[in-house]
This record gives sequence, C-alpha cells and structure tokens, in this order.
Amino acid sequence: MHKVSIALLCIIGVAVLGITTGMAGSEVASSSDETMCIPMGILTLEAPETIDAKRAAVDFPHSAHFEYACMTCHHQWTAEEPVQSCQTTGCHDLDTPPGPGNSDESILYFKNAFHKSCLGCHRRIKALNKKVAMTIGGSDNRVRPTGPTGCTRCHPK
Repeated sequence: MHKVSIALLCIIGVAVLGITTGMAGSEVASSSDETMCIPMGILTLEAPETIDAKRAAVDFPHSAHFEYACMTCHHQWTAEEPVQSCQTTGCHDLDTPPGPGNSDESILYFKNAFHKSCLGCHRRIKALNKKVAMTIGGSDNRVRPTGPTGCTRCHPK
C-alpha cells in the first residue's frame, strides 16, 4: 500500500510539474514577439549630416553604461517602442547652436545635449571619486572609474 501511495504521488507531481512547465513555456513563446533588443558594444555617435563636424565621431561604449537606467539618457523613451535617435525625435534636433542668452534652446542643440549628459555625468562621478578618496585616506584604488572628461578622449584626432 505504501509503494502505491508513493507511486501515485510521483505521478501527480510529474503531471503538475508538466502542466506548469507547459504553461510557462507557452507564456514565453507568446511574449517572444515583444522581446526588446538592446545594442551591445560600441555605438558611433555622429553629428547630423547637416552639420560640418569639427571633431571626430564618438565611439560610445553602450554596454559599459548598463548599470544606469535607460531613461537616464533616453528620457523620452516610452519603454513600449524602439529607442529613437535624439536627432529624429524632435528632442535635440536643433542644427545650429543657439545664440548667447538662449539657455532654453541650448539643450535642443545636439552637441550641447550630449556634452551636458555625458560630460556632466562623468564630472559628477569624478567629483564623487575625489570626495570618496578623501574620506578613505586619499586612496584611489577603491573609487569608481569615471568616463572621459577631455575633448580628445572622446573625439580622437
């Protein structure tokens, strides 16, 4: 009698496991069309075609920034559609730099937007590193690495 009970419990367990696995598998299959593709590796950031670039394009290590929320940079992204280029979404598509005193329009110029976002973040990390280094006795080996903050570090000659 004991062997029959154990066998019956095993059969019920396998059946339940099979049903839940099958349900989970069908759920994954139905959501595979909704998979989001995230670019890995290096993305090249270039000036719009209408701009005569004074410096080289930037090789941006996208995957090195995955610890940040996507919305940090892609602030108009809805998380429902593919991310659009800042220059095609009406976000930072100003082709000419605004004149002095137009601070509201300044961020609309692509170069100002990238520099404020990228350099701003890197400078904040650099300042935080300095503060942390001072609190741990000036040792730089335990602080977080920062991104480039100089022109030629991003724009090679």
